[in-house]
Amino acid sequence: MAEKKAFETSVKGLKNDSQAYERTITSRPAPGEYIVPFEQAPGDRVYENGDNYIVLTKDRPAGIPSGHFAETNSYAIDMVVGRLGSLGIDTKKETTKRVDPNFKLDAARIYISQRTDIDDNFNIVEMLERKGSIDGGAKNKSAIGMKADNIRVISREAIKLITMTDRYNSANVRQSAEYGIELIAAANSTKPNTDLQPLVKGKNLEQALGDLLDHVAQIDTQISMIDKMIGQITLALVSHVHTLALPTPITSPPIDPISITNNVLTTIDNVMQIVEVNLRQFNHEAFRTNYLTPGSATYICSPHNKTT
Repeated sequence: MAEKKAFETSVKGLKNDSQAYERTITSRPAPGEYIVPFEQAPGDRVYENGDNYIVLTKDRPAGIPSGHFAETNSYAIDMVVGRLGSLGIDTKKETTKRVDPNFKLDAARIYISQRTDIDDNFNIVEMLERKGSIDGGAKNKSAIGMKADNIRVISREAIKLITMTDRYNSANVRQSAEYGIELIAAANSTKPNTDLQPLVKGKNLEQALGDLLDHVAQIDTQISMIDKMIGQITLALVSHVHTLALPTPITSPPIDPISITNNVLTTIDNVMQIVEVNLRQFNHEAFRTNYLTPGSATYICSPHNKTT
């Protein structure tokens, strides 16, 4: 109800506005909305509406020429909204100065090219190299790049990121290396420990932790057996006596009182150690159940996401 009243109020406020139709209905530039014009290259085919562009061109990440613009078989489709981003919006007045593609400042872009240096275009080569990239940036290859303040890839079913489906690239050159998937967050971060590292494979980690758990359980079992033997030796030492070599059944005194006290304390410590070992063995099984068992709420493997 509140939304309906707000809408009715806004409509009443527009009744005496001579530009109401342009302000609310059309996608044409509104009065006072200035658009920075685009520097079109000879031969470009440009579809433009305000600050929206679809440019059929050659590889051109900046001025004329740049990238592989002057080369053959380097065609590109450049889809852009918001030339120069906030700088273009803040112009505040009409301008005849035309601007080239700006992969850093343009508000949002989808770029498709037959041959390009995609990481150079988006100025991420240094970031990739600093983080230990596989190849430091693709050069002179077909590529698709997307850049905006935020990007969402949404699927009603599955999303798969797949590399190396073919042994030859679009230039019919056999691939000389294996290329993977790199997830790079906070690429411009100055904080330490932001180096690129391999992902962990869940099933292998599960097996490794299970094997380690078995080894630790075996060590605890050995400790339990040693505790048992120590207890037997301590008991035998405390109760040990010597029979004198006489016809009378007289025996020598047992070990001295201090030794008896020490053996009693050792026996107590040993019993506590046995209890602790048994608790650790119980915790091993709890760890296996909680973290290494499929279906557990804290199972270490994702039920949906997988990697090679």
